[in-house]
Amino acid sequence: MLAALNSHKTNNRHPEINISKALLDIVLDINKNNMEYCQQLQSQNEGMDIDTEMNETSSNNNNNIFNDHKDKILNILSNSANKAFDNDDNICSSIYSFPMEILEYVHQYSISWRWNTYQQQVKLSKENTKMFVNNTNVSIFDRRCVGTASIAIDGIDNDNFGINANEVYLFEFNYISIGIGSLDAIIGIVDNNFEFNSNSLGVGNQNNSFNWGLRSDGLLCYNNENIDWNKDNLNIRLKNEDNLCMLLNTNDNKIRVQLWLNNKLIYSGDNLLDILSKSSISIAYPLKIMGSAARGGGFEIIRGCKLQ
Repeated sequence: MLAALNSHKTNNRHPEINISKALLDIVLDINKNNMEYCQQLQSQNEGMDIDTEMNETSSNNNNNIFNDHKDKILNILSNSANKAFDNDDNICSSIYSFPMEILEYVHQYSISWRWNTYQQQVKLSKENTKMFVNNTNVSIFDRRCVGTASIAIDGIDNDNFGINANEVYLFEFNYISIGIGSLDAIIGIVDNNFEFNSNSLGVGNQNNSFNWGLRSDGLLCYNNENIDWNKDNLNIRLKNEDNLCMLLNTNDNKIRVQLWLNNKLIYSGDNLLDILSKSSISIAYPLKIMGSAARGGGFEIIRGCKLQ
């Protein structure tokens, strides 16, 4: 990123590069839920009813939400950059506007979601935005068949990123498959009790924590309660490069999810915590977004943003 910034012409009266380095820290603070900048972001969301957004968000509107979130962060960066420039004793600061080109660079390289894994069978590529498992010669009943990875964000320790109560996130993924067979990937949500190490079971298959996800054959799998999975069959089959959007809302002591497949709403759940009513499991925050894959399946994370 700094190489791109250095290509922009600057001089002593236009200290864009030094200010840009400070802007990177601002975006990191936003990602880390720094109160000052999150309040600025939240103030721009005043009047927006998240519940209404969940009910009315169309497939096409997801892209608008991502772009709107980007614009709000760019607005914070622009205000911060111009303020920093004003404090630099520049005689032209009153009519100066920090270059949007550089703000775009800062946003592009600092809002960077990726996969993280402890399992050797999971292959990460494209700057860790793709996770893939290609162990076609391993039996599905062998634990080594399934590989799991969690979503992380650059600048934040892998184990420290999580989604807490009263937060709303929107994520976009592409499904990956080389067509070896069915049941080859699942994307979903786990809580802080989920066992995630080099030998752990995948999303939907652990019974000591909250773990729920959409499997590539359309089943909603959770907590190893496989007897009940067919009750929530969405009657879909993910194909290579299918686009999947997930909106996660943890307001009001609930966990609500909406899913879009190729711009079509396929699932809108009222409260995933209802599936815990017949078990002794209690939810443990923070939540994490995880994917599990086997036999030629996987997911690419395209983008994500925090809406609340």
